[in-house]
Amino acid sequence: VRLPAHLTASGRSMLALLPTSQFRATYPGGGSTSLTRRTDAGPANLTELTALLKAERVQGFSTEHGAVTADYGSVAAAATNHLGLPVAAFAVTFRTDRLTSTGLSGLETHIAGLVQTAAHDLGRRLGAK
Repeated sequence: VRLPAHLTASGRSMLALLPTSQFRATYPGGGSTSLTRRTDAGPANLTELTALLKAERVQGFSTEHGAVTADYGSVAAAATNHLGLPVAAFAVTFRTDRLTSTGLSGLETHIAGLVQTAAHDLGRRLGAK
């Protein structure tokens, strides 16, 4: 399956680590430029995407809830190479329709730690600092 990077947690975890110039080359246009969506979830334009990526960069992982498929969510973290560029991402997708908001939060926190560790370990093997 091929999906737009801005819809998926794995894609956004990598987009969040791109240099600004590469991000702008990937998503040219102004902040109000509309983005492709599959559902009503996920960023609708570049302004929303930029704000989301900034927050995800700070937290060290990305999440999505229903942006790809209703009742499913994902958590992902990107690995970087020796240049600090994102080269891969680890993601876990799970059903959200059976979780309470408290259960979702706890599950995401647990998964975030796992994917961050995997991404860090791969990055270290690729020469990341």
